[in-house]
Amino acid sequence: MRLLVVDDHALFRDSLATALLAQAGIESVERCADVASALAVVAKQSPDLVLLDYELGRERGIDFLRVMRERGHQVRVLVVTASVTGSDVLALMQSGASGVVAKEAPMSVLLNAIRTVDNGGIWLSDEHRTAMLNSGDQGVQFTDRERQVLRAVAEGRSNKEIASELRMSETSVKATLQRLFEKTGVRTRGSLVATVLQKMRHEL
Repeated sequence: MRLLVVDDHALFRDSLATALLAQAGIESVERCADVASALAVVAKQSPDLVLLDYELGRERGIDFLRVMRERGHQVRVLVVTASVTGSDVLALMQSGASGVVAKEAPMSVLLNAIRTVDNGGIWLSDEHRTAMLNSGDQGVQFTDRERQVLRAVAEGRSNKEIASELRMSETSVKATLQRLFEKTGVRTRGSLVATVLQKMRHEL
């Protein structure tokens, strides 16, 4: 796995990179301090996963997400930050992030989040999920099956795991997700969870 750490604090950035390079399966860790540099690395090297801070001096991590998507880059992004509000989490997920991890979390949690996101899942702590769900309300109707699949996606399960848990075929899981994408107008699992679970918050 090839990673990119984007953080404006050199000590944290370098310490995290050193710790990650000591982990099995991580081939390289590039480091950047700002949005422009990070975008250049993504364009040139296409890392497997970006670990992105929310506060980047005068910039915000969400700026990186928006520009990256505008340019058509499909790199997965895990936000690693000290503090974000529920509306921040919602905006990050809707902008294409695949998860949010607190900087004070143990390394074991971060590694679990990295593996989950790298495998196509999403990662949100209970605290971040609750904060996001409480950030607003936009009523919408979904079927019971769509709700079941969405909850499983929010918990980081893969299509195969969802199929096994709900006794569905993987084809049916994919079809259900496609209907949810069409209903909400989003394209990624993270955006789907941010948009739909926030609307369903009173039913969870």
